Amino acid sequence: MLRVGFVGSLDEDLAGLVRAFQRDHPGCEVHTVEIPLADPFGPVLGGDVDAAIVLTPVRESVLAVGPVFSEAPLSLAVPARHPLADRPSVRAEDLAGHALVRIAGPAPRYWRDAQSPRLTPGGRAIPPGPAVSTVQEGLAMVAAGRGAMPLCGPTARRHVRGDVVIVPLTGLPDSALALVWHRDRATAVVRAFAGTVAAGVRG
Repeated sequence: MLRVGFVGSLDEDLAGLVRAFQRDHPGCEVHTVEIPLADPFGPVLGGDVDAAIVLTPVRESVLAVGPVFSEAPLSLAVPARHPLADRPSVRAEDLAGHALVRIAGPAPRYWRDAQSPRLTPGGRAIPPGPAVSTVQEGLAMVAAGRGAMPLCGPTARRHVRGDVVIVPLTGLPDSALALVWHRDRATAVVRAFAGTVAAGVRG
């Protein structure tokens, strides 16, 4: 059995990679496990999953980083009546005047700051909004007018709703997903799954 963690939801592309792996490895059963946004590395570090698909960056020395994929510009989720909702795009410097939903711990500080920055690229402070543990909690806070929330491309596409507007966000590094696993638990099955992911994202 291979336990693979994911955050938020398993989109069609990722589900297709799981099906491809199971087709090529009929003797291995894959269990997909949702892991919290606020603790993307914990289940891998603790052995609750064998590998996980997480947002980069990954700086944990005990984690091996496999294929990196789904690189895309960030989007900003804002309430439908937010001052930025009618713009064709939002510059990162414009975030200085608007609260951002934060990600709660135990995710490491560097990772939380990458997903929801505390400063603009020019060094201006971004007001802190409420801290959340899941993507759905974050979108609920956005809908309630408690703040805006940066989202990676796949998440933005999967969470379209009437009370939240998705606006392109420029001036910040692109988001990306990576497959990670614990270096001390790099089994042949994990390596085989990493190979399937690598082949799938290339093709």
